Amino acid sequence: MAMIYLNVTGGTKREKYLVREAFEFAVSDLMPRKKNLDVEFFIRKLDGDVHGYHQYIDNGEHSIEIGKGLDEEDFITAVFHEMVHVRQSERRQMKDKGFVKVWNGVEYLSLYSTVDEYMALPWEAEAYQLQEEMLERWNRKTKCTGERY
Repeated sequence: MAMIYLNVTGGTKREKYLVREAFEFAVSDLMPRKKNLDVEFFIRKLDGDVHGYHQYIDNGEHSIEIGKGLDEEDFITAVFHEMVHVRQSERRQMKDKGFVKVWNGVEYLSLYSTVDEYMALPWEAEAYQLQEEMLERWNRKTKCTGERY
């Protein structure tokens, strides 16, 4: 049976709520025809300036970590960013082989020295662009419906 599963561990009630809302929005925005997906979110303290991590597990299963205590806009944006990586994995655009990532059939060493180098990696460039576009649509939706995020 086709199902979309979401599990959220950790975080405050508000953070869990935001993950659920942002996840549903991202799935409908990025993958409207997706039928099988199993995503587990872990809300926890992350080191450094990192807001999130994505890991493809297998066959529609994904694990995402989101930084606990981010302001709400950064928190939602982090969920959107990691959900772009879910879509990239589901479309087989990105394959993670440790220090080597394969993007649309081209191998990249995922080692970088600067934030600019990191953001220029093609899968990250797409994720950063789409997270901002999604945030704009999210803000329009919540403004139109009077929802508070």
